[in-house]
Amino acid sequence: DLVSQWRLWTYDLKLKRPITAKGANSLRRKGAIIGIKGSDGIWGYGEAAAIANLHDITHDDTVKELLSHLKRPKNSPYEHLNPINRCAIDMAKMRHA
Repeated sequence: DLVSQWRLWTYDLKLKRPITAKGANSLRRKGAIIGIKGSDGIWGYGEAAAIANLHDITHDDTVKELLSHLKRPKNSPYEHLNPINRCAIDMAKMRHA
């Protein structure tokens, strides 16, 4: 479970067709990709991409929460993270299980 390095990238993609969620259409898709390097030297990757009007967290809050957890995990415990962010971290750490 030891993390030797981490990275976070964000994206904002223009879509060819809209995503519809709860009656609202969007032609953009925002998300964050995290990379976690384990003590074994292997990188794993996960994605957190909340859909506006569907998920209970915004893109900006997703990024803030992930950065807070990755920088200081003890101050931002895994159990308190939004499920979308827990999923991203789980995906990135699966490579190290």
